[in-house]
Amino acid sequence: MSFVTRSFCALVVLCGVLTAHAEAATLTVNAGGDLQAAINAAKPGDTILIAAGATFTGSFTLPAKSGTSYITIRSSAPDSALPAAGVRMTPAYAAQLPKIRSTSTGAAFRTSAGASYWRLQFLEIFPSSSTAAADLVQ
Repeated sequence: MSFVTRSFCALVVLCGVLTAHAEAATLTVNAGGDLQAAINAAKPGDTILIAAGATFTGSFTLPAKSGTSYITIRSSAPDSALPAAGVRMTPAYAAQLPKIRSTSTGAAFRTSAGASYWRLQFLEIFPSSSTAAADLVQ
């Protein structure tokens, strides 16, 4: 293979890698923001950062999306403020976690038919009242 051909092939591969990486976005939902709108706008490979310590109440639907890359929904807290892989989550981290409170009408997160490749990380998910028994993620 000639130098020109190898250089062209390397350029094509590099452009493909950069394009795939550039398509992933980070969507930020601040306290009082519209979490469902961010979920609806997310594309495979995106990360949704939810404000650490903020509370979002609702029954949020995770829709079916095309693709095989995960959409991650997680705390906006930096990784250094959260437990490392293999370290148990304790109440000491509570201030770093967004609170997702379900409504009295259903789960905090519900998947649509065919939904897959959603990853929930570093979220505190709880029912609408402290005495409620509910499915929090369906």
